[in-house]
Amino acid sequence: ISNGGTYCTPMNTCSNTVPLFAEQRTMMTLRNTSGGDLTIHSVTAQHHAGNELEEWTLIDTELVPSSLDVDGTVLADDESVDFYPRFYPVESGERGCTITIEHDEGTFSFDVTGLGAYDAYFFSEGDTSMHKLLGGTDSDELAGGMVADSAGNVVFTANVSEVIDNFTPDILVAGADASGSLSWAKIWNGSYRDTSTDPGQNSESGGGADSIAMDDDGYVYVVGGTSPTNANSTFWSLIIKIDSADGSLVWEKVWSPRGQVSIASDSSQFYGVDVVDGRVYATGTAIGEAEVSLVVFDADDGSVLSQSTFDPNPTYNDRGYTVRVDGNTAFIGGNGAGGAFLAKLNGAGGANPAVAWCKDVGLGTGGNINSMDLDADGNVYAAMDVRGASTVFSLARFSPGGTMSWSRAYSASENDNNNIHVVREIDGVVYAGGRIGLDWYDAQMGDGMILALDANTGNETWSGFYFNGTGPAEISEHRVKGMAFSGSTMHLLAQVYTGTGNGERYWGYWYDGTGETVDLTVD
Repeated sequence: ISNGGTYCTPMNTCSNTVPLFAEQRTMMTLRNTSGGDLTIHSVTAQHHAGNELEEWTLIDTELVPSSLDVDGTVLADDESVDFYPRFYPVESGERGCTITIEHDEGTFSFDVTGLGAYDAYFFSEGDTSMHKLLGGTDSDELAGGMVADSAGNVVFTANVSEVIDNFTPDILVAGADASGSLSWAKIWNGSYRDTSTDPGQNSESGGGADSIAMDDDGYVYVVGGTSPTNANSTFWSLIIKIDSADGSLVWEKVWSPRGQVSIASDSSQFYGVDVVDGRVYATGTAIGEAEVSLVVFDADDGSVLSQSTFDPNPTYNDRGYTVRVDGNTAFIGGNGAGGAFLAKLNGAGGANPAVAWCKDVGLGTGGNINSMDLDADGNVYAAMDVRGASTVFSLARFSPGGTMSWSRAYSASENDNNNIHVVREIDGVVYAGGRIGLDWYDAQMGDGMILALDANTGNETWSGFYFNGTGPAEISEHRVKGMAFSGSTMHLLAQVYTGTGNGERYWGYWYDGTGETVDLTVD
């Protein structure tokens, strides 16, 4: 290669592409042709603008290579040293670096370029400002939900296993500041099984995105269930109040529709929570009656202000997964009779809430509404999780009267890796997060997914997915579980699962979405 020249890797063919997160090594040789001894002072790689540090590294040719270190090496005449420029593309299109060799007689430099395959370009709607991982080497952390205050401090939840008693799961609640630094982490550990149950009912993740709420004073409320016996067939509904400043417990309460839990039919479970004007609204299922519960607690001391149930589908197990309150009106979404339902209750803050309407949303067997948000006009934005052999990432807007204004789905591969987990409305934009299985990317385990739509029309504003390769040292499932906002910053809580194949790399990059949002037809 001549001084100032260019080499295209691999094979000096500039049309060859390298899959993202795949390694390409091209052996190169530095040979001394000066006629005498020559000292190499340095060999460096300067990344071209927009290239990530990991895309270009210089390594030696050992069986287990290390970073190239030839500084001070003296080469006799016609003596040489071999090395690899390691190309590891993480974005599509042309990538490049300039390799410079400083030696006794001056400087020699040349460019190395390569093409990243596919059509994945870094997310253009924002920049990642921090990226942190929380977990243990001997436990699973199944992500739940997230809330944030105006200063960017976040509180998030997970189900965590094998930390205290090496068998039953417990509920993890943790706080982090705006930089992502962990402020505190607490585990709520009852005598036996304690969980915020995944609305998918498959232990895919922790509690739903709406299993956590924050009030105007920064106090956080988390719901779930706790077992009083080692049989793990009887459960109390659980609600706890936490001071977000330090994670201290303010109060903890359990609830049962029968005031006791002695047999399985006494059991209940909370899935969703909201807090408005000093009242905490929790929804779930009263298992014995197979009905949807709505229990209202006093935010100050946790006393029960009202408790009620309703039965969208008699003889079926109905579950309320998410609740959102507007004044004295509550909207509850969930799963009943094998499909999704949405209900409106009037007088929600009083002693006797009344069901104004309850409708089957038409998502089919396994479908559910697992997250919701309201806008200032009382419109409901619902995350509609379509289940089955082929899953769908979809969401819809409903008027306060229950009329569906629009419904949208994000196109992806026809597989079971398309799940929506969270939806939020901010200033006329609807944001959604979950998991997506895209052709050419990780259709096997699924990538993290975020989507922004115009609230009035449902038209797509932008989309993005989170990808880190499909090789044995990269493949992993990502799903966005929590979403919160402070100013122009979007905070995301995601879950990463690598199975037993990849114990090396859990992280990747955000890319502009390659799918499109289409109309969703529901029955």
